[in-house]
Amino acid sequence: PVEYGDEARVFEVFAYYSGERGTSSADEGTMLRFIEPITGAANTCKLPGIAPVDASFSRCHPAFFDHWVSNVISRTGFLDTLKDTLYFTPKVDFNAGVVAAGEAQIESTVTGNTASLNAEDGSSALSDQSQIYLPINNALTEVG
Repeated sequence: PVEYGDEARVFEVFAYYSGERGTSSADEGTMLRFIEPITGAANTCKLPGIAPVDASFSRCHPAFFDHWVSNVISRTGFLDTLKDTLYFTPKVDFNAGVVAAGEAQIESTVTGNTASLNAEDGSSALSDQSQIYLPINNALTEVG
C-alpha cells in the first residue's frame, strides 16, 4: 500500500486479465483501488487529497447507484478476481441460457457483496444502500 501523509493508505490491484486468469498477464487498463483512512486523520474525507464540501441541491430527489456493468474478456476470471479482492460472490448466473440479440451473443453473471439487511418491510428495502450488484458480460461472438 501507498501512504498519503496522515490521510490514508491506498492499495491498488489490476481488475482484469488480458485473457484467462493465471495464464495471461494483467490488463493494466482498469484498477480496483482500496482506500483506508488513517485513524485520527484531520481530513475526514475518504479520498486522499480531496477536501469535502457541503452539497446543496434544489428540487431533486436522493438517488444512488446500486450496480454497474462490466464487459470482460474472461467472465469467470473476473469473478475470481472480485471474490479474492472484494469477497463478491455470484448472485445470478445466466450462463445456462445465453443472452442473444441478432448476431450478438453474451454470457452474463451478476455478482455482488453479501448485504446484512434483512428487510422487514418494502420501504426499508428500497432505501437501503448496502447491496451492490455487478453484472459481468463476456461476448461469445465477434459482434457480442
